[in-house]
Amino acid sequence: MLKLVLTQGYVFNTGDYGRAHQFKIFDEGEAAFDATSYSLPIVKVSDPDGNTVISPLTGAWTAQNQGAGTFAFTRENHLGSAGPHYIEVQLEKSGTVTSTERRRITVLASP
Repeated sequence: MLKLVLTQGYVFNTGDYGRAHQFKIFDEGEAAFDATSYSLPIVKVSDPDGNTVISPLTGAWTAQNQGAGTFAFTRENHLGSAGPHYIEVQLEKSGTVTSTERRRITVLASP
């Protein structure tokens, strides 16, 4: 299974949007994942039960051959409730879909 690392941490605030969050994807051997043949990354966020929390977000690659990219929440599509959530990145090529592991994130109520 592909490993997802959020390079700026795993804590987010409710209602936060517009800020770019960076991620890296690694293969099972801990090497940077070459995603060159994949389309844009799709970021999915779910609750602990696996229910979708927000609509999927389309990310962007910063170094596609190294599995590095960014995503941002939007004004219309951001985290609205505090508590534990899970995040994953879905990749697609030629009709084949693969995803990273789900990583736990903590969502804090905005001050």
